Amino acid sequence: MTDGDVQGTIVADAGEIAPAVAPRRHGALGMIFGDAGGPFFSELITGFESETLNARLGVLILGTHRLSNLNDLALDLADRVDGVGIVAGALSDDLVRQIAAHGVSIVLLSREPVDAFPTVHVDNFAPTLALTRHLITDHGYRSLQFLGSTTGSPDVTERWEGFREAHRQCGLEPPAGPIHVLIGQAEGLHRTDELIRQGELPRVLVCANDQLALGALSAARIHGIRVPEELAITGWDNIRMSDLVSPMLTTIHQPIEELGAVAARSLLAQIAGKPVAQETLLPTTNIYRGSCGCHGNA
Repeated sequence: MTDGDVQGTIVADAGEIAPAVAPRRHGALGMIFGDAGGPFFSELITGFESETLNARLGVLILGTHRLSNLNDLALDLADRVDGVGIVAGALSDDLVRQIAAHGVSIVLLSREPVDAFPTVHVDNFAPTLALTRHLITDHGYRSLQFLGSTTGSPDVTERWEGFREAHRQCGLEPPAGPIHVLIGQAEGLHRTDELIRQGELPRVLVCANDQLALGALSAARIHGIRVPEELAITGWDNIRMSDLVSPMLTTIHQPIEELGAVAARSLLAQIAGKPVAQETLLPTTNIYRGSCGCHGNA
């Protein structure tokens, strides 16, 4: 079952920016991540790369996870590209400004705005609120926990706030905080395994992304816990694996490849001296499948 209401539309309601940047010098665009692992990032890179290669430019990628010399590497990349997309909390606001000071076009993906740099993102709050209300009102679930760390992640923070607000709207007390765990399938498996062994498993795990949800599904399968009869699980992103598992994963679709493609197009427009949208909000869709208890898998 698919929620036909699209959460958000493609908008540029914050006006346009007419950049004043140097002409193309290096023939390449860059993208900087906090962690370049996982299917989300591979799809994002695919969208970014397709637009960049069509423009006959190269692509340089920097994953900042555990880098001790992050500032030097980020500024070095800025000296080798004409524009750079910066994802989520990969860099501090000050470092973003330093990169821009090198005469490089900037676009921010899935992170809070910095100054007047263009941003491309989705609404994380409203879709998670709708998903959580669906679990509470349509399925009657009362014991829900949010799995995922809000530290350094604006997206996950917004999803957690939507989860909390749904509880308040439904007259329920939300959990005091999320179950903090790093974003990854292995982390989802290990943390869910711990919850099962400690006897602390809720009726529903609302996971911050699909990787965590797939890990939770694996843990449930290992322990013989039936999904959704004993444990309902939901994700976020609608990565390609989400409809290949059994039961299929209830999730929230965001156009990941399009996110990367729009970011690349924004950079290309800036480099050409064309006005660009200050904010681009891409649509999401709630997809209710078997893992939350909906009949059918689509």
